[in-house]
This record gives sequence, C-alpha cells and structure tokens, in this order.
Amino acid sequence: MKVFAQAISLMIILLMLGNAADAQSKRQKPVPTPKPVQTPWPSSSKEAIEARSNLIAATQNYKTSLEKVVELEKQNQARVEESLAKKKQAMEVGVTSRLEVEQAQQAADDVREKIATVNRQMEEADQLMSEVAAEEQLAKTRKNTPAPSGSLQSGVVLIRYTGTTKWSLNDYSSLDKFFSAKFGHSLPVSAFGQTGVHDRLGFAHYGAMDVALHPDSVEGRALLAHLQSQGIPFIAFRAAVAGSATGAHIHVGAPSHRVGAK
Repeated sequence: MKVFAQAISLMIILLMLGNAADAQSKRQKPVPTPKPVQTPWPSSSKEAIEARSNLIAATQNYKTSLEKVVELEKQNQARVEESLAKKKQAMEVGVTSRLEVEQAQQAADDVREKIATVNRQMEEADQLMSEVAAEEQLAKTRKNTPAPSGSLQSGVVLIRYTGTTKWSLNDYSSLDKFFSAKFGHSLPVSAFGQTGVHDRLGFAHYGAMDVALHPDSVEGRALLAHLQSQGIPFIAFRAAVAGSATGAHIHVGAPSHRVGAK
C-alpha cells in the first residue's frame, strides 16, 4: 500500500513538472511579428495623383509641426544653457556644488539631443517627400516599359539602378566597411529600415536605408559607383520636391511602398 501511494505521488509530481514545463515553453515561444501589408498606389492615375498629393501634404504638415517643436526646444535650450553657465561660475567661487553643475549639464545635453532627434525626423520627412515624388515617376516608367534587371536610368532629379542582386539591411556592414576605408568615417545613414516617421505617415521603408549624401558629391558618386559594381539597387535624389531643402539623398534597396498610416 505504501509503495502504491509513493507511486501515485511520483506520478502527480511528474505531471505537475510536465505542465510547468509546457507552460514555460508557451511563455518563452516568440510571438511572430506580423509582416506589413504593402498597399499599391491606386490603379487610376487620378486616384494615384490624389493619394500621392495627400501623402505629401500630410508629410509637410508633420514637418511643420516638428519645426514648431524645434522652435520651443531652442527657447528651452537658451534657458538651460544660461543656467548652466551661471552654475559653472558659482562653482568656481564655491557657491554651487559640482553635483548641481552636473545636473545642469545633463539638462543641457538632453535638450540638445531632443533638438537633434527632431531635426533628424524633419530630414526623414524631406526624404520621404522625395521618395513619393519618385514613386510617381517610377509608376509612369513601369506603364511604358518595366525596367529590366541591372538597368540604370538617370534624369535631372532622379537616378535609378534596378540592381542584379537581392540586398538586405544585414548587408549594411560591407557597405560601411567600404565607405569607412575610402573616406575615414562611417556611412552617414539618415534612416535605417522602418522608422517612426515612416510608420506615422504610412510609407513602407522595410529592407531599405537612406544615406544623407548628395549623389553628385565626391562621396555620393563613389557610393553610387560601388553600389552599381556590387549589383545593389538604389534610387538617388539630386533634389527634393518644391519647398524642401534637404531632400537630396541616396535610397539603398528596393523602392518604398504605401502602407496604412498610424
């Protein structure tokens, strides 16, 4: 009887351990990330033009709101910089502690970082407007004759190379290695994959990156030549849409597409 009771107890313990292991396994199993649904531009040319116009208008409005944020942060920066200068002077005569100066310095650094972040977002907005305009040009080209693999098209504003190989963001290190060896500094990437700006405005930038180089600059020309030699697709922008000052950049990877805005 005692042996039977021990066997029952052992079975219960094993079942409990098994259930715990199953539960732990379920908790640890990664939840797959849903892939973004890419939405093609409307088939009607009128609808396509309207869709692009709406996206450019939304992007411009977003950029305007960011400009207001920068203006407010710059006013705040003036205050914290003045406070920092006063605390440094006070510390020199023994009135203020080093800790207070360090706190004031951190506040100044935080404001500078906020301004830099918003400026990067405005640059992404400019580049996005360029890419929307490029999508319209590419759509017109595809209607006539789709560009074959490895073809290069160069216009006044747009340079497009369709590439011969599949490129992903995982290949970034090889590009950066080439660029760093040639110019002594890292590739100036302004948008790596999907960013908050792309999410907010409904534009898919997955698997692509933007490089803040003018395609006609020395560094820009060298990068384009290297991309083409490696068969990596790109779209280079010599200028942005009207009213944008910093839209010139190099888009590495396949063209972007429309998605649902958040």
